[in-house]
Amino acid sequence: MDNRLGTITPYNNLRILSKGYQQGVKFTGAEMRDVMKIIVFVFDELYAIDNGTSCIKLIKCYIKFIKMYKTSKKEKFNESELKSFEYEIIDWTQDFVKLFKNFSPSNLQLPKLHMWRYHTIHTIKRYGSLNGLATDTYETLHKNWVKNPYRMTNKKNVLDQMLKTVSFN
Repeated sequence: MDNRLGTITPYNNLRILSKGYQQGVKFTGAEMRDVMKIIVFVFDELYAIDNGTSCIKLIKCYIKFIKMYKTSKKEKFNESELKSFEYEIIDWTQDFVKLFKNFSPSNLQLPKLHMWRYHTIHTIKRYGSLNGLATDTYETLHKNWVKNPYRMTNKKNVLDQMLKTVSFN
């Protein structure tokens, strides 16, 4: 993948990481947006037809994701825009699950995918735009208040040990 990215003609304000994208590098938001602009060229003819899935299906799914992502960044929605956005979400999630569920041990039964598919529109109606919503806080809390105390247990009667670890007296 990095070799294919390296062959893309440079454009003004388009940054391609010198160490590549497959080296476990954490991306900034700007770098991710740059990747989103060019990754479709990497997908094109990336592999031959395998199990009936062609690169075209992958590219179409990705384009649906980009459209949906751009829509999600809007500051305000009216009812017809929300309905259209909901159809975009449903269409993308159906394609995404069809393409990737065979590669997932859980058949893509993922909490974030579920939240995106079934709760995004309700969240927008209730709280406004999605801008500013992030899972970073909750992931940090989970690490500090669940994972770390779990690791300190002897793996027997875990809940009691964890509660004693995090209790405040």
